[in-house]
Amino acid sequence: MDKKLWDEAIQLKEQPQLPSQPTPPNSISDIIGEDTMLYCIADASWKTSNELAGIRWSLHSKEGTLLI
Repeated sequence: MDKKLWDEAIQLKEQPQLPSQPTPPNSISDIIGEDTMLYCIADASWKTSNELAGIRWSLHSKEGTLLI
């Protein structure tokens, strides 16, 4: 029985271990610091067919209220 357990342990040790994936944030407070009062979100897009582009940004309070 000991040999069987040892063989199983060796097989588990030899198997490659996948790196653990970080857990995604649940909310903006998981990303910004405790003392952060404001945060900015920016986004951009474009259409290659006519080469038009646009950018948008918004300023939010720590509570998530849209300010600008």
